[in-house]
Amino acid sequence: MSDGQYTGRGEGVPIARYDQSTDSVFAQIESIQIIDDLDRDKLQQLLPAGAARNAVDCALWDLEAKRFGKSAWELANISIADQSRRHSQLASIRQRECRYRAVAIDLPILN
Repeated sequence: MSDGQYTGRGEGVPIARYDQSTDSVFAQIESIQIIDDLDRDKLQQLLPAGAARNAVDCALWDLEAKRFGKSAWELANISIADQSRRHSQLASIRQRECRYRAVAIDLPILN
């Protein structure tokens, strides 16, 4: 989604267990394209929980973060997010190290 200057991106994965499909997700997103001044609060009323609402919600957070030059966690006033980011970076590094070791001893790599 775009405001003309910034583009917000989001993602959502249809889950068959909840009778979601790519087509149903696209249809839900297309059904709200005509809504003026869409925001996260309005979105909660317009779409049921699921892949479509998740994708649009993420895009709205991303768009707002870009407008204000902040990260989404800063907009949400989450003070521990910086620590979480460090932990996830460390986990990523450790996963990479394990992959390298697995390759070195010729084991299959599972993601």
